[in-house]
Amino acid sequence: MENKIDIIKESYSITDASIRIFGYTNGKSNEKVKKIMEENDLPISYFEGLHKNQKWKKIEKNCPVCGEIFETLENHPKEKETCSHKCSNIYFSWKRKLTESKIVNCKICGKEIKKGKTVSPDNWLCEYCRSIYKLKHNCLRCGKPINKKKTGLCRECYNNSNFPSRKGKKMMNERIKSGNHKGWKTRKKLDPSYPEKYFIDLLNNESISFIREEKIGKYFADFLLQKNVILEVDGKQHNYGERKKSDLKKDCFLRKNNYRVYRIKWFNPKNEKNRNMLYSQIDDFINWYYDMFI
Repeated sequence: MENKIDIIKESYSITDASIRIFGYTNGKSNEKVKKIMEENDLPISYFEGLHKNQKWKKIEKNCPVCGEIFETLENHPKEKETCSHKCSNIYFSWKRKLTESKIVNCKICGKEIKKGKTVSPDNWLCEYCRSIYKLKHNCLRCGKPINKKKTGLCRECYNNSNFPSRKGKKMMNERIKSGNHKGWKTRKKLDPSYPEKYFIDLLNNESISFIREEKIGKYFADFLLQKNVILEVDGKQHNYGERKKSDLKKDCFLRKNNYRVYRIKWFNPKNEKNRNMLYSQIDDFINWYYDMFI
């Protein structure tokens, strides 16, 4: 018991005492510590006096730049060396001198190059040496130098490999080419994205009836409106080359089946520029859609 009391007196809080005595802390262990203190006439207010509840002691230091006295926490991970940001910029200016010279020599070949703002090994190498510096791994099959990958193979060897994921993709591509792939039956169970939610509210406010994720052939229409009008909301992924080709195929298929496709590029209306870009497209679409009913 005497050892426990000594531990409690050395600790800075009840939780700290329970950790030192029992090796853990929770409600029950804290109550046990309180009982020990009550039995030995040690008040709980003991931790409140003399800053016993503070883990880091407050100390005073003299600023090495201006000489002013300031307070900081001793041995704290963020213990201050200077009194202000201004003095710290002066005191630690020696670190910034490393980045003052813009022209340095390559570490490997010695060629003169322009160094970037940050001090990192990549900025001290020329383009040729940087390519060699980054290519630290070789393909496990052909031995071609590659960047570090989970598979350990280059792109050509990975495409020709027999991993389970690659087998599944090959089988799916063969089923699509042969026409045996049925495709998705429905996508209405999927939660709509933020752009889709935005246009759902917009169409409801404009009293425009629609069907979301309607399947037409092997494609899904974002919004199917009256008079066979299909509204498509295109995000950033529609700007890539492969997605543009698939969108063209989709539009050609829908137009052959007497559908009118109208595409709107999505801009998140978080600033004035994006709002103007999005609202102008919406106004053009609504005017175009109502003109068909006149």
